[in-house]
Amino acid sequence: MTSGNKDLAKLIRLIADVAESENDELIAAVYSSARSARAEFSKRRKLPVEAPERPPAISEDELRRLEQFESRQELSVHLKELFPRKSDVDAVARALKISLSKNFSYDDAVEKIIDASIGYKIRSRAIRGE
Repeated sequence: MTSGNKDLAKLIRLIADVAESENDELIAAVYSSARSARAEFSKRRKLPVEAPERPPAISEDELRRLEQFESRQELSVHLKELFPRKSDVDAVARALKISLSKNFSYDDAVEKIIDASIGYKIRSRAIRGE
């Protein structure tokens, strides 16, 4: 029996002994103590629990790697293999500080990530005629 269970068993025995004693003052004292303990327990339960900090969806190395791709197609394939769900792609977008609407589809989110990571490089080459 665990220590919590032993304590509970002792408490139940104590309550049974108090009830058998038929001493009204003792019963009132135990009842009052139990009520205050219950009130304290209720207060503790209502305290907000801090949510654990979520680990980043994508490492710093992976973020830098996204910028090393040379074509939109290569990066698109890479993202779709590495992050198959929309929630995964949304987390990558948050890591890149890209705002996405909830209405965005998976493909729209991938395109926004591509634009933010290598789109500028591709546009620059096109403007220079490379």
